[in-house]
Amino acid sequence: MSEPHKSPLPPGLMIDMAAFGDLVKERRLQSGLTQRLLAKSAELSEPTVRNIEHKRRAPSDATLCALIKALQIKPEDLPVIPRPFPQESAAKPTEHHCFVAPKHEAFKLWLEFRKQINSSNGVIEQTYLYLEAESALNYLEMAQAATYMAILRKSMPLEAIAQQLIAYEKGLQIDIISLGSGDGHQETQLVSFLAALAPEKSYRFFLLDVSQPLLNSGYVYANNSLKEHPQKAITITAIQGNFYYLSDYDQLFNSPKKHTNRRIFTMLGYTFSTLDNELLFFNHSLGNAISGDLLIFDFIPAAAPCDDREAICANDHALRSPIPEEHAKWLSGSLMRYLDGYRSHTFRLELRLRCAVPGSYALDVVATVVMADGSVREISVARFKRHDAHLLARSLSELGWDCLDIRYYGGHKKPTAGLLIACKR
Repeated sequence: MSEPHKSPLPPGLMIDMAAFGDLVKERRLQSGLTQRLLAKSAELSEPTVRNIEHKRRAPSDATLCALIKALQIKPEDLPVIPRPFPQESAAKPTEHHCFVAPKHEAFKLWLEFRKQINSSNGVIEQTYLYLEAESALNYLEMAQAATYMAILRKSMPLEAIAQQLIAYEKGLQIDIISLGSGDGHQETQLVSFLAALAPEKSYRFFLLDVSQPLLNSGYVYANNSLKEHPQKAITITAIQGNFYYLSDYDQLFNSPKKHTNRRIFTMLGYTFSTLDNELLFFNHSLGNAISGDLLIFDFIPAAAPCDDREAICANDHALRSPIPEEHAKWLSGSLMRYLDGYRSHTFRLELRLRCAVPGSYALDVVATVVMADGSVREISVARFKRHDAHLLARSLSELGWDCLDIRYYGGHKKPTAGLLIACKR
């Protein structure tokens, strides 16, 4: 009996069927082979080759290995997408489980990313920066290894926040919903503090992220960290989805006991600072929030008034320093791997003063890319905003969210980060 073929793909990834069909056809034509000759060389049937090129079927592991060998395809050239979590049937409340959110199409999202990065509009929407495995890995390395990030994480006053939340909250069950959960470290720590302070309550912990590799990492970390917690009534659920469509997710909003529940939304890891339009996010994505729902997010304080360009340039540390190596590695990966005709690039920061929230400004990371034909492209790959906390709180109040507290942390003489707690009115 022959040995089963081992998949050449890393765990959690699958072949992008459409892109692989194009790759097989391209390599076959470059080699001067007909479909029949390729089938013979790979010891496959001609209909199998034809169906793959016409994108009618995905290759099995055996077929994939045979085509890689016959066409001499390098593993790094294989087009891959995150493998979605399998849908699960109804589970007991104490079980750990995962879902793919309604309307979430990882395959479609991946194709949109490939199209956008090769378009001429010069902007990459930040959701795409976490999709594929290598970009997700680079992000994790940045979040967990960068010295300044480690300092900020360690100084985040999560225990004090948990004490405040418990004192405020009156429900029997607490739902912690992490939006853009990433590696899930800070959110898991918050859940642990809450459960230790109020062990009589039950807790549902939801991790929501568009990136399957990041979601998997955060889910595993939360499961391993909380499984030995003395408070056993902690249910962990992972949801692969886009928080811009939060209102579509019934698991989060259709609770039979919602009058006894307290929902706590979290956006940690400066996710709030990367939103294209923070005010629209509150109106649309959090449009199903009800009175009493809470939101906790971290932000970077503005270094100077948003209309004083000179003062911002003088006082914002990021504008006076090169882009950190960990950031550059994460942001450049997608350019190097998926921009057709890429040769080289350099990064610079551009200050943008006109933002949706009064008192805020943004730093755009712009890549100047030299293409293989000698042409030059300008691509905005990421945006990081700074906020005046009090003006931000005023804007949220106008949208029906009252600021309960603002806590600053990080830095020796001047705080470099802040946490804001808001309650739906």
